[in-house]
Amino acid sequence: MTELAAIVVPTKTSKAAVVRAAVAYAERGWSVLPLRDDKRPAIAAWKMLQTTPTRPDDLRGWFERLRQAVGVGVVLGTVSGHLAARDFDDEGAYWRWAESHADLAATLPTVRTARGFHVYFRAESVKTLRFDDGELRGERAYMVLPPSPHPTGQVYEWIVPLPEGNLPEVEPDAAGFARDWVEDEAVSPCATESTESTERTETTERTETTEKTEDTKDTEAIVEVLSGEIRAKIDDAIRRTVPQGFGNRNFQVFKFCRALQAIPELRRVKKPRVLKPIVREWHQRGLANMLTRDFGMTWADFAYAWPRVRFPEGDDTLRRALEAAEAATPPAWAREDYTDPRMLLLASLCRELQRIVGDAPFFLSVRTARDLIGVDQGTANRWLHAFVADGALREVRKGDRSGRATRWRYIADDLHVSK
Repeated sequence: MTELAAIVVPTKTSKAAVVRAAVAYAERGWSVLPLRDDKRPAIAAWKMLQTTPTRPDDLRGWFERLRQAVGVGVVLGTVSGHLAARDFDDEGAYWRWAESHADLAATLPTVRTARGFHVYFRAESVKTLRFDDGELRGERAYMVLPPSPHPTGQVYEWIVPLPEGNLPEVEPDAAGFARDWVEDEAVSPCATESTESTERTETTERTETTEKTEDTKDTEAIVEVLSGEIRAKIDDAIRRTVPQGFGNRNFQVFKFCRALQAIPELRRVKKPRVLKPIVREWHQRGLANMLTRDFGMTWADFAYAWPRVRFPEGDDTLRRALEAAEAATPPAWAREDYTDPRMLLLASLCRELQRIVGDAPFFLSVRTARDLIGVDQGTANRWLHAFVADGALREVRKGDRSGRATRWRYIADDLHVSK
């Protein structure tokens, strides 16, 4: 997936550039309107543009006569060829969506705003829906377009450009636009109240003791890092996992976590903050191949991933299969339709697990798949069943609540092809 979050948003634009862009949008058949610096329409009768497309000559006249017209917007819906947009006001929500819909994130025209992203597409009869992370916008709503200035002084900018012809047509539900992507880390209020009322003293004492122990162990671990042998292992982990090209920083962060946790002295670190200098070094060494240049984003991804690593680099069947999958060329059938490196890795992993077990089905739970490739459980489940629909994987026996993992059989033609 193309990484876009840290592309620098310009802080200057000119009215002439806005007018040129507005005319170009109108020539696409979009119903375009001039906007004030507070993002509100600069013309009182703008609602007529909800049903009648704007003419380029009208636009030029408005911008010439109206001093307050400094930005450009578009009316969504039927009047603009069924144009619709997903407004992500929360950057983290956008990235969770983008990770789950890598193909769409790489191809749908996308605007970087001062707070988040606008993703554009075509769909019929889209109604505006509000979510905690933004809105799905459709019929008769309007959006701000580049290169309009934001009230903060920043400038809207295309980071996935508009295609020459029509925008892709997608179904909002299937594309993940008709749902909330704010991460839910809520704790049950009932459980919290019960714990606080009955175990407050005991929990506090236990927490303080645990934190002191963890702090001591973390300090010992970071002191050991300064020694030559461990330093060399860290350098090797950084060298092997820094991004080698644009579009996979987040995935490489997860691999970096696994590489560090394979170092015994670091495996026992419970609080990732002591590793922050190492993460900063990794970020600096990979910066040339990152579009996300903000270290804060990398650090947030690392801090989130560190406690979620279940399988460090190393031995055992799953790890051996994962290492073989990472070294192998992904299956040809997967490369035809999928571009997300984690999805391709999962396809390779299934093939390698089947090669290890021979003719028997292999065990792989959705949770384990999630931990191995670094995605959420729902995404791992969807991807595995997409492979089933592709005819490359067969579910032999579904897992159960006793802890038995689902059994699969890899049935694609390349199973016995030389790696």
